[in-house]
Amino acid sequence: MARVAATAMVAAAATLTAPLPPASAAGCSSATGVTVVVEFNQLGGGAQVKCDRSGGGDSAASLFTSNGFRLEYAKRQPGFVCRVSGVPASDPCIDTSPSDAYWSLYWSDGQSGRWAYSSTSAGSLTIPDGGYVAFTWKQGAAAAPPRTSATPHEQPPPPSAQPTKAPSAAPPTPSPSPSESESPSESATPSQPAAPAKPDKKKPKKTPKPSDATTASSTPSPTVETGDDISPTASPPDAGDDGLPVWVAPGLIVLLFVAAGVTVVVRRRGAAGS
Repeated sequence: MARVAATAMVAAAATLTAPLPPASAAGCSSATGVTVVVEFNQLGGGAQVKCDRSGGGDSAASLFTSNGFRLEYAKRQPGFVCRVSGVPASDPCIDTSPSDAYWSLYWSDGQSGRWAYSSTSAGSLTIPDGGYVAFTWKQGAAAAPPRTSATPHEQPPPPSAQPTKAPSAAPPTPSPSPSESESPSESATPSQPAAPAKPDKKKPKKTPKPSDATTASSTPSPTVETGDDISPTASPPDAGDDGLPVWVAPGLIVLLFVAAGVTVVVRRRGAAGS
């Protein structure tokens, strides 16, 4: 009985002389940062909550220490946390703490809304952005999950689903211009003939007077034109297939008839004289 009473008095004295934990603060309200929780329970001091805005991806050990919760480890068991913020002072931190009085480590991914007991040390546990991490003092046989709620955070949409810019949307395809979709021969239209063939760019030819018809027809001026420059009005108007003027053949026929007539008249006159 004396030993039990002495143990109870030592525990009470350690609780009264333990340093007060850091002041409480609000946790992270969004999916950015990590909410750090320490629940002292029977050690006194309630629950302390802080938000580390840049703690995503850090280890649990660094999250606690960078937010003011000093961690101490058992000398014979590296990685085992025996004190948080100096409590419990009664633990000598030589070996691991007893199974009914130790700091238990929990975490949450920030999406499930549930706490999970960590089977690894604080130095090996990594907390994702928007998640939670907690040290709770367990005293007794029952488990001691955190009382602080691990409220799920709404996750931001991935970059491929951002409404401001959709990579899957293809830019509008401009309509091809006639010069891009057609070949040079197909793009030409009747309204765009070759420059030499346009009638409005040529001076009208002077029609020869009746008095000059014989001269013009007998000595036609040759016109040298090649390829596409030849127009329906470019060839001589009175040239035949053999290169002679068209009027030569009818003229010869007329001359033959006239000669025949003259011959007949001469013969008749000779017959009458004889």
